[in-house]
Amino acid sequence: VPEDHYNNSDNKIDISLVVINQKDKEFIDPLIILTGGPGGSAITERRVQSWLDNPISMNRKIIIFDQRGIGFSSPLKNMSKDFFSTFRKDLSFEKENFEIQKIINLYVDNAKRKGIDLSKYNTFQSANDVNTIMNVLGFEKYNLYGGSYGTRLGRITQELHPSKLNSVILNSPNPLVGDMLVSRLVSYSKSLSRVFEYCGSNNECDKLYPDLIDNYNKVLKELEKKSIKIDINNEPYYLNAHEGLYFIRRLLYSNYALAQIPLLIKEYEDGGGPIIEGLITNSFRESYNYAMWLAVEKHEMFNKKYDEKYINKIYNKLRFFPAKLGFFTSAYLSMNNFHENTLTKKEKKLKKSLVPTLITVNKYDPVTPPENGRIMAKGLKNHYLYIVNEAGHGGGQLECRYKIMIDFMNNPMNNLDASCLNIIKKI
Repeated sequence: VPEDHYNNSDNKIDISLVVINQKDKEFIDPLIILTGGPGGSAITERRVQSWLDNPISMNRKIIIFDQRGIGFSSPLKNMSKDFFSTFRKDLSFEKENFEIQKIINLYVDNAKRKGIDLSKYNTFQSANDVNTIMNVLGFEKYNLYGGSYGTRLGRITQELHPSKLNSVILNSPNPLVGDMLVSRLVSYSKSLSRVFEYCGSNNECDKLYPDLIDNYNKVLKELEKKSIKIDINNEPYYLNAHEGLYFIRRLLYSNYALAQIPLLIKEYEDGGGPIIEGLITNSFRESYNYAMWLAVEKHEMFNKKYDEKYINKIYNKLRFFPAKLGFFTSAYLSMNNFHENTLTKKEKKLKKSLVPTLITVNKYDPVTPPENGRIMAKGLKNHYLYIVNEAGHGGGQLECRYKIMIDFMNNPMNNLDASCLNIIKKI
């Protein structure tokens, strides 16, 4: 595909895909998987196997592809190792900020020398890549399933190429609104507040952790003064306050966050433990392309007016920030240099859509809270929105969710039975 679909540029990008095709089956409209991130690889052994084992594959072809700049699709050079090597050092927030800015600036210079236009690695170009896949495979209609950032890609594909879609399923909606850093800070504050409220109202949790909020603030302030040294693969890792916040936020992605957040705070008090070691080990994986993440977020979720002074005001307004959020704050303050193009508010406004759409969002999701579901549903004339009483980012009740997805794709305009979900609210 062209690097720039709108100008049919000479620079080309290879898009790699896998088609799961059960033998001797009569197939109906296929399902295209839109991976989250932005920057997450789709074509991995684990992901492909999970869709191969999925009941959806029994009567539908499932199409998995790596989005441009990721995995097997003309990948951008990754920065994950550079970021992790900085993250593991015993650095103040100011020094970490300087190091991350240096990594990003060197990366941009290298991309320019190679003739790579980082501004063309964005959701609108990727949506046109999806259209190319649909044209090449030649089916009359398709279904889309997007999780997290994949919901944004799904909604934009729905905007640009509606005639080819039978249905769209959006799990953990990440709409084309807000700001990369500010939205994360607001969502973290709300999600952690809900976790603390849950613990306070749960007899067992409240008995074990009666002073959870005080302990949270206390331990992070202690980490601000002195970091914890943790051995990871026989090498030292220094955990400080801004990284402590980063990993609490990371744990909020888990379906077990309600039980494990208090345990993680206790591990910070005790100087380490298996939860924090696991979180560190799984951070900045090679399968996640941070260059693609920066390119997309600069294009769609960045406000040039939000300087460091403004960001500090946001921190002061929100609860549960005894320190600044590691990595994301530094990356945001360097993002303006990544490329020159950022969508205007007018360019982000989407048309109304008649394509049947199913939206699900978890109550305790730290990244895409229930409010995102309501935003995503605006302008969708034929939609279901379910707010589910689950923790984590996108998971929970998988058998039930797959059944609902199959029923919805089979009859997207019929009344949908979602009674197996633990629904708080249907909209």
